[in-house]
Amino acid sequence: ANTVAAFALEGEKLTRLGEWGTGNWPRHLLKVPGTNLVMNACNKQGVLNLFAWEDNRLEKRDAIPLAGASCALALFR
Repeated sequence: ANTVAAFALEGEKLTRLGEWGTGNWPRHLLKVPGTNLVMNACNKQGVLNLFAWEDNRLEKRDAIPLAGASCALALFR
């Protein structure tokens, strides 16, 4: 489906928040620590997407061409 879905967990109740398109063959999601940003590597599309998590939904902010993208890491100095 080339999507990512988000759910809320309240106690033992799971609620679906939504589902958003990512790109071709999403392989990895990374929540960037200390931010509202989420990175998504789409392997077959060759792109690293940047989303913002706002008001219980993902909003695409940017995309970087990256051939064979399969993983995203947050590195800090």
